[in-house]
Amino acid sequence: MNYIELANKILEKVGGAENINDVVHCMTRLRFDLKDFSFLDDEGLKRTKGIVGTIKKSGQYQVIIGNEVAYVYREICKSGNFTMKKDSKIKVKKKQGIIPTLMDTISSIMAPVIPAIIGAAMLKVLLTILTMSNLIDVTGETYAILNVIGDGAFFFMPVLIAMSAANKFNTNPYYAVSIALVILHPGFIKIMDTAKASGESIHFLNIIPIVTNNYSYSVIPIILGVWVLSYVEPLIDKITPNITKNFLKPLLILLVIMPVTMIILGPLGAILGELLSKVIYKFYNTFGFVAVGIIGGIYPFIVMSGMHHAFTPIKLGVLATVGYEAFICIGELAANLAQGGAALAVAVKSKNKDFKQIAGSSAFSAIVAGITEPALYGVNVRLKRPMIGACCGAVVGGLFGGFMQMKCFGVATPSFVTIVQYIEAGRSSSIIIALVTILIAVLVSFIITYIIGFEDVVYEDEEEKILERAEILDKKTL
Repeated sequence: MNYIELANKILEKVGGAENINDVVHCMTRLRFDLKDFSFLDDEGLKRTKGIVGTIKKSGQYQVIIGNEVAYVYREICKSGNFTMKKDSKIKVKKKQGIIPTLMDTISSIMAPVIPAIIGAAMLKVLLTILTMSNLIDVTGETYAILNVIGDGAFFFMPVLIAMSAANKFNTNPYYAVSIALVILHPGFIKIMDTAKASGESIHFLNIIPIVTNNYSYSVIPIILGVWVLSYVEPLIDKITPNITKNFLKPLLILLVIMPVTMIILGPLGAILGELLSKVIYKFYNTFGFVAVGIIGGIYPFIVMSGMHHAFTPIKLGVLATVGYEAFICIGELAANLAQGGAALAVAVKSKNKDFKQIAGSSAFSAIVAGITEPALYGVNVRLKRPMIGACCGAVVGGLFGGFMQMKCFGVATPSFVTIVQYIEAGRSSSIIIALVTILIAVLVSFIITYIIGFEDVVYEDEEEKILERAEILDKKTL
């Protein structure tokens, strides 16, 4: 791939460097904040070699490149004279309803935390496998140490969330983390546990009652705490004299935000989290294994809306209380593998050599690693009809996994390489069920996509060659 040439083509088709307010990149995409979308040549970009697909989302224009995005980004910054940034976020003003805003906020806060909890989850899964294989003594010190390492990120989840939320709400991360540390302090936990065991009430200043809650593993309470902090901090900064700011401002912030979090925001967050979980699992309890198929079928569209990370706190809550999750995680697995199956069918059937490679690598990424964006946006949504095959494969795979009462014991990205998180202790058939679920999702999506077909991709330079040949033939006939 010629990165300089591709970068120049992208700049040209987004309206030039002068039409760009800001540009950053994530794992697979360039993210543009454009001044005027009317100068954008979206169709031209989609037909450019090296570009997997494009998305207009949340006020951004995103160009999917794939694993080589960093190199293209570097050349765009050079050509357009932009400052290279490590942060993958662009602040864009957008108007949306309360519920979409809430879900978008949770999703964007959860996204940076995912790598830490994936590592912890996979370690806990590894411990399960080692225990089942009798390769480690569950009463030994090694097991205890590894178990603490695997559980640390989950138990202290509010600390991780606090850092991410502080970035989201543009407030001091050290104050934010302090909130999390207080509600996770052994002394505070002991007060809560003692009151719960005795049935007695806790009162602040001997007047204000405090609801007993355990905030380890929690998500929403700390998000609410940091959100309120983002208003409390500037307010106190405004009212404190300059001469006293270095000691009075921090004191007042802690004296305000800590009791408010303990008395109001913490319990409110716990109630909201429980309510959200109950609503979602009410659907599962009503429709049983059929609900797993349904969530599998609609999951790609949840990903397209960017709300898939909002499921993470719900799954974490269930894992913390029950020890496994048997609804959302199973639907996600079927959806991810089905995206790969549909892209694989495109790779086999496409006559465009370059696009065959794109579709093939996208299929591999989705099936093996669970990274579905290249397959979803660059192949299936782009060609439209493969999305039908992908959704069908996800539904059928989800129905099978749900019917066989498949369970997930981690929150790692659902894929073939993370299949170990679906192994259930004492149920040797669980690995076979997981493999068959994967196989069904891939095969059904592959077969349906291959049968219904699609309109093949023609790149701009190939189209020019075709037109040139046509002109030559016309001249010869004349």
